[in-house]
Amino acid sequence: MRSEPGLWHSIGEAAFQEVAHLHIHVHPRLPDDDFLRVYPGAPPTPDRATLDAHADVLRAQLQRIRDEP
Repeated sequence: MRSEPGLWHSIGEAAFQEVAHLHIHVHPRLPDDDFLRVYPGAPPTPDRATLDAHADVLRAQLQRIRDEP
C-alpha cells in the first residue's frame, strides 16, 4: 500500500500555544486511514484560472511586504 504525506500547521491561540509560533506536522498517510479526518471527502481540485488567481494575490501580497520600509 502506498503512503501519502499528510501536512498541517498549527499556530497561535487556536493551537493552544502560549507563545505564538508556526510549526508544521508531517505524517505518513495510507489510503482510507481516516487519520484526523476533517472533511467528508477530498476537496475539489481548482481549475487553472482559479489557481492562477490565487497565485496573483499571493505574489501581490509578498511584493507589498517586500516594499514596506
